[in-house]
Amino acid sequence: MTQRLLPSSTAKKTMTVNGRVYTATAGTTQDAIDGDAAMLCANGWFNVASCASAGVGTTAQRPTTGLVLGSTYLDTTTAALIVWDGATWRNPSSGAAA
Repeated sequence: MTQRLLPSSTAKKTMTVNGRVYTATAGTTQDAIDGDAAMLCANGWFNVASCASAGVGTTAQRPTTGLVLGSTYLDTTTAALIVWDGATWRNPSSGAAA
């Protein structure tokens, strides 16, 4: 799974994690696989979604299994952060099915 991260102002500017290079530039996001994301978060980056993030990807890539109530997903097709209500992905602002 992929996580979308933002570097904090104190994050190391360039990090190599598991052979992949991540560069922190203020105001830009980076996608990283789970294992890399954990290391980046330990070094001043933070997850854009939440602690219960189901990841980031296209509408077609939305997970449908293994989710916990309140999981968030950053849908890059719709450019929206959505929330799992236990049965349906929902827009957290309107409550509408997403």
